[in-house]
Amino acid sequence: MPNHRVAPPPPIARARARALGPALVPRAVLALLCLCLSACQKSDEDGLVTVQSPVKINQDALDDKVQNAKGKLTERQRAFDEQSRRQLEALDQRIETLKARAASGTEQAKQKANDALAQLEREREEARAALERAKSASAQQWEALKSGAAQALTRAEHAYNQALEKLKTD
Repeated sequence: MPNHRVAPPPPIARARARALGPALVPRAVLALLCLCLSACQKSDEDGLVTVQSPVKINQDALDDKVQNAKGKLTERQRAFDEQSRRQLEALDQRIETLKARAASGTEQAKQKANDALAQLEREREEARAALERAKSASAQQWEALKSGAAQALTRAEHAYNQALEKLKTD
């Protein structure tokens, strides 16, 4: 069996190791101590100290941030849904008033009003469907669907204004 011998380090390397060795030991111990202490967590029960992985601590912090972001998005979704629902209810009340007003006019005025009201009903139904899609959308889809729902509500309001103008002219 061959005898493998490791060549000794050159004299300069030995001298450098001797000179730096004592200075590096306290730094290495301090660094190791800092790493260990950063992962320690004091328990409220019995004053026990437990050690957690720094990766676990960072993952917990990341999970908290994700939950906060989801909570804010859910809050925004809820607020938009509530506001849109109120707008739709108000539009429904105005449509009913408009229908009653149209029923009291002449036959020609009723025909014009009914055409405008039919268009208004279509726009209102599109707005309701768009709001429903936005309400049940995932977080990734919500922003785009929210914009579409807001536009649909605007179109329904515009259709209402057109129907109102047709009733005023008669």
